[in-house]
Amino acid sequence: MKKEVKVTLDLIRSRIREERESRGLSQGYMAEKLEVSRPYYCQLESGARQLSTRRLITIASALNVRLDKLCKPRRQTVVVEPEEVMPRKLSPEIEEAILQAKKKREAIASTGYSESKAKTARVAVVMQSQWTYHP
Repeated sequence: MKKEVKVTLDLIRSRIREERESRGLSQGYMAEKLEVSRPYYCQLESGARQLSTRRLITIASALNVRLDKLCKPRRQTVVVEPEEVMPRKLSPEIEEAILQAKKKREAIASTGYSESKAKTARVAVVMQSQWTYHP
């Protein structure tokens, strides 16, 4: 048997065990649902016996779970701490720039007003000759 297939089958068997235990079901109960002996079910779950597709479908039905929950690989979430991404020692210039940026962000968040908006505000000068009268 190929290594990838063996790893996948081991993963499926461990998920079957997890689901069974999370529901508080015994191996004896599962054996009854599958209409097999308890030792035979233990061998299916441990890997001593081959797990057929039909048997896998029956097990998923007995556990009341979708088949893909037992077969699909789980997504792994990796949490990265900020210290791991960014070095702790920064040059004083960079630390000062970060501090200034934080202060600006906090000022904008609290007031909704940005200094850059005030600096870039333009005044349109309109000559009196350009005025139009609309009654």
